[in-house]
Amino acid sequence: MSVSPKTGVGSRALPLLAIALLAVGAHWRAMSAGYHLDDFFRATDNPGIEEVSPLTRHFSDPGTMATLPHLVQYRPLLPLTLSLTRALAAPLDVEPVVAHHAGNLVLHILAALLVFYLTRALQRAVQGAGEEPPGSGLAFAAAALFAVHPVAGVAVNYVSNRDLLLALVFLLSALLCYISAARSGGALAWIGCGLALLLALLSKQNAALFPVVTFAYELTIGRRRLSDGTLWRRTLSLAALVGCYLALVRYGVGFSDADQLLIQRAPFEYPLTELRVHLFHYARNLLFPLYLSPLPAIDPATGVLEPGVLSGAAFVTLCLYAALTQARRRPLFSFCLLAYFGWLSMTSSILPMRSFAEDYRQLISLPFACVLMGAALSALPKPARPVALAGACLWFGLVSNVNARHWETEETLWGRAVVLGTTSQGHLNYGRSVYVKDPELAAQHYERALELNPENVYAKINLALHWIRQGRADEGVSLVEEAASSTPNWAVTQHWLSKALVEAGRSEEAVAPAVRASELEPGNRLYGDWLIRLLYEQATALQRIGEAAASLPLLELLHSRVERHRDSEFQHAWALHGSGALEEAVRWYQRHLSAEPTSQHARVNLAYALRDLGRKVDAADELRKVLAMNPAHADARALLESLDS
Repeated sequence: MSVSPKTGVGSRALPLLAIALLAVGAHWRAMSAGYHLDDFFRATDNPGIEEVSPLTRHFSDPGTMATLPHLVQYRPLLPLTLSLTRALAAPLDVEPVVAHHAGNLVLHILAALLVFYLTRALQRAVQGAGEEPPGSGLAFAAAALFAVHPVAGVAVNYVSNRDLLLALVFLLSALLCYISAARSGGALAWIGCGLALLLALLSKQNAALFPVVTFAYELTIGRRRLSDGTLWRRTLSLAALVGCYLALVRYGVGFSDADQLLIQRAPFEYPLTELRVHLFHYARNLLFPLYLSPLPAIDPATGVLEPGVLSGAAFVTLCLYAALTQARRRPLFSFCLLAYFGWLSMTSSILPMRSFAEDYRQLISLPFACVLMGAALSALPKPARPVALAGACLWFGLVSNVNARHWETEETLWGRAVVLGTTSQGHLNYGRSVYVKDPELAAQHYERALELNPENVYAKINLALHWIRQGRADEGVSLVEEAASSTPNWAVTQHWLSKALVEAGRSEEAVAPAVRASELEPGNRLYGDWLIRLLYEQATALQRIGEAAASLPLLELLHSRVERHRDSEFQHAWALHGSGALEEAVRWYQRHLSAEPTSQHARVNLAYALRDLGRKVDAADELRKVLAMNPAHADARALLESLDS
């Protein structure tokens, strides 16, 4: 596609406006999407994003990213930007979830515009000196396809994919700066490249592959040979920047993402499976993205001779062979192919990630695939190109809208995932989404989740709670205890063990796991609030049966964590009073009355404690205050008369 360049400001802005409108048209339904997957631990019940300041805490404490330990990675720009969009929700009079999705859509539009500029920069870099500047046809086609593509829509609909969107925006910016610097040698362009790369690394660790992609750029579009010193100097300089960053995170912050993301698998299981996935999952999604869903079920490869593995290996090999052999004749084609596979290689090659495939992993590779698709459209006869591009955009836009409808609720999202085939966690999530209206159906999916993964602690907890509610209390408590004992350092399992014990009528046993959860995550307000509520209710129950002294340790623990909860100071005073600690009881009665000065019951009790301490004058003063509020208060009048006599 070639369009003669025009100089008018309006004509230059028109393609950019069209790209932005295409993105909005394809993904506007994201504004009605809900929270899903990791959002519940990163964007809803996460105290790390409830306040914007201090901004620096996200860079020193990875824990602000999520409330589940195994979901914490060092991506400080994710919680930082989530706190910003959450803060904007109130003045805009919208729900935080809407603000988060709007933020993701803005980032997607920005990425699509950067795809336009990057494609033009790549075209210019391919051209020889003195050639006519390229038209904007290919750049517009690539950006338009990216703007409407359903794979990009996954990141717009999924709040927690903000990290990948941020990384993409900064990586595209870094590559634009790199191309400019490589052509002109300008110091500002090199500085911009380094800063953009640093911001991309602070967004997501996929950015660590940037030196690999620039290496491919120099070999193809840069037309450098392996013996060229400039190739190695530039690549190693960027690799050193990435290495310094990773070392700073590992030894300065004291955090390693690899410890969180990688798991043990059978030898060669992951790379062999990924060969199949590249062809039958990711390549399919580029052209026929009707099967996008979270947590797709991917069976592990059984051996190197499996037909799917052989087909995938042939596909990847042929693509890489074409890229390398066409590097001189078609450098843009070669670079985009290498960049596509390069960006996917971190999560879809040999490093054993938790899941074999996730649709959003393809996002950073998608711009380069869109350039290749745009180039394919350019090979059509000239009159057919606009029609073909319009048809492709319409196809992808319609699929994006259909897919977005599934993201509106947990039930629609996971119901679709179950139909397409999903993992243990997918069945668990669907069960949770339908539990209120169909508990038995939910239980079936909890059991299916455990069939697929017997170690799924969340499935154990939810199934245990169902059993407890169905009258199988002992079985339910045993199952949730099993889940908690298998993850002793997870606050979430201790918290749910505490709640399960309460539901099973064993509230006195629920305090210990609630304390443990609060100790494991002292900054989690949800766990702290549950512990305080539980301590108060248990203390109140003991006092009702005349066990005031037994309630005292519970109240002391409560007040070590919060100043007051309802009338907890009065309960504390009463427990001390019953235990004979009169001086302390007086102090706690007075503390309660400073917050509740009209509490007649507390003043009468205070008067009794003062009388027993021999402070009859002070006791009489308290009783007169009670009678001033309620002249008919019989106990206050009788006690005052006894003091006067």
